[in-house]
Amino acid sequence: MNKELKLKVSQYVYVIIIGICFLLFMSPAIALFIGIVLSLIGIKHEKFPKYTSKILQLSIVLMGFGMSLKTVLIASKTGFMETIISVVVVMVMGILLGKLMKVEKNTSILIASGTAICGGSAIAAIAPILGSKSYQNSFAFFSRHLHSF
Repeated sequence: MNKELKLKVSQYVYVIIIGICFLLFMSPAIALFIGIVLSLIGIKHEKFPKYTSKILQLSIVLMGFGMSLKTVLIASKTGFMETIISVVVVMVMGILLGKLMKVEKNTSILIASGTAICGGSAIAAIAPILGSKSYQNSFAFFSRHLHSF
């Protein structure tokens, strides 16, 4: 298959897959798995990597709109101290494990924050502050969503 035809096919495949990911039955874990499979079999779109981080950040923010403010307020009143202790312990342990396993500093901070706080939204919020690279963000999202399988 020539390069031009392969590019056209990959564009159509990506558009179809993106459409499927918006269906109600599609979970983030399944969508992530589909993306990994497409990448492993060589179906990649040349222009998408520069938009990946922004798309991930936007999708996490949009997921947050599904939360009820009343539920958030009730949960925050009853578990405030437990939340603070849990976040601090998980962040410290995550960073220490990252050093022990020789993981890049930004990647371990992103994974620790995603685990300690609220998954992808924490990663999306902290990534621009750290100035992390796209592959670090993607790896942190992947490792965080791996728990969903």
